[in-house]
Amino acid sequence: MKLQYLGTAAAEGWPALFCECDNCKRAKMAGGRNIRTRSQALIDDTLVIDFPPDTYMHILNNGLDAGHWTGALITHAHSDHFYASDFAMHRPPFSHDAAPMEIYLNRMAAYMAKDLMMESQIRQNGLSFHVVDNFVPFRHDRYEITPLRADHDAMQDAHFYIISDGSKSLLYAHDTGFFPEDTWTHLKGRHFNCVSLDCTYGALLTHRNGHMAIDVCAEVVHRLEDMGCIDAQTRRIVNHFSHNSLKTYDELLPMAEGYGLEVSYDGMIVEF
Repeated sequence: MKLQYLGTAAAEGWPALFCECDNCKRAKMAGGRNIRTRSQALIDDTLVIDFPPDTYMHILNNGLDAGHWTGALITHAHSDHFYASDFAMHRPPFSHDAAPMEIYLNRMAAYMAKDLMMESQIRQNGLSFHVVDNFVPFRHDRYEITPLRADHDAMQDAHFYIISDGSKSLLYAHDTGFFPEDTWTHLKGRHFNCVSLDCTYGALLTHRNGHMAIDVCAEVVHRLEDMGCIDAQTRRIVNHFSHNSLKTYDELLPMAEGYGLEVSYDGMIVEF
């Protein structure tokens, strides 16, 4: 399985829009992996996770062919993860010969999409929207996908996902704080080749509600180890960083290494 991080920031990006804080100034000065666009990932070049306003930039920056994407997993309805109006471009005359696309999302995101596009437009766009529920698996192409309950927004049923191709399995856990107990219960008996964890708070240690800091990510990893869900070969990656998290990519690396974690960056490719 191939996981490509297209964007790795929280809602504001890093450097953040309009921001003059020291964290953003240091990222601008350092450049490279310290520059982060809003979070999005791509599985095996065909299944995209989340659809932020930076999607078009991600396509250009990474030389991608979005016309071949067959599915989108939306974690929740916040606009940095679901910029619904861009889906209106999935039809003539805005695009030609794009593959049909299945979009899996919660009820709030589905309502937003249908509020923007009439049913006839959705069909014309070659789009199919499917509301998914926590802990109810579904299939897309060769993947079995299970939405899990996230600790993120009490106003909507935010998900994160288990994605398995029958051989390899990914736990993609964004946006979320420390996992709810019913999610931990559902993880029993699972094994993951890669885990990607929300680290919005970065070096702001102990933060665990709605998002996580890096020490709480390490706590999640330890619990997954104790449950037998991961082993020594499992990739453990932290992702989704706010400029308020204190440390840029370069600055966070030593701390992450101390916890046995990898730090994501825009364009990072992980194969497992």
